[in-house]
Amino acid sequence: MMKEIPLTAVTDNNLLIRIHPEGVFYAIMDENEQVVLQQMISMPAGKFKDVDFLKHFFDQPELRVHSENISIVFENSNYMLIPNEIFRNEDVKKLYEIEFGKKEKIELKFNLLPQWGAHLVFRTENYLTEFLEKKYPNAEIEHHIFNLLRKKIKKNVSSVYANLRKECVDIIVVKNSKLLIVNSFEAKSEQDIVYFVLNIYEQLELDIETFPLKLFSEKSISSSLLELLKQYIRKVE
Repeated sequence: MMKEIPLTAVTDNNLLIRIHPEGVFYAIMDENEQVVLQQMISMPAGKFKDVDFLKHFFDQPELRVHSENISIVFENSNYMLIPNEIFRNEDVKKLYEIEFGKKEKIELKFNLLPQWGAHLVFRTENYLTEFLEKKYPNAEIEHHIFNLLRKKIKKNVSSVYANLRKECVDIIVVKNSKLLIVNSFEAKSEQDIVYFVLNIYEQLELDIETFPLKLFSEKSISSSLLELLKQYIRKVE
């Protein structure tokens, strides 16, 4: 059950801020990692570029938390994994532009994934990054795929992992402790999700009878999607 946060104690809590393409989600957690307040705010087009709006939004009493207790997560499909052996700071921008094209007014960030032997590179808008880094100088800035690979995807568990987001699905495949694929697809329907999952099974020659599929979602997963997937894949979790 949610409870009100005493403003005198708010700085002792932990704050998670997730930047979505369609808005901002934040969750405030106590010292036991229990969520005491959470909210999703839809942002009108262009509001992220309005510095006065950002100052007003992030100056809410609930968001006045010590910056070392804050995690900022960008959720989008503009990322790439670069193996450690070929990762060079001076080459990151060039590699990113080959994959996604040249973009103006962006900043490239990266998260290190030692257990996977790779760096995850992702894009943020520079004005938003500048604001957040000034507002929360000690906060960690991460990508949602980084959090999946670090916290939910187990290296010793061979599986297709599908993370369901709004009109999107992230698909990660681990086999024999190796990361075979990490990719995101636009999926506006349950049929789209099934198509992309089955395409990965076919592409990597995975056995639909024995190779499991594990689903993740911040929201509840519909029974109709589960039933649809189980028509093709025997082990769906």
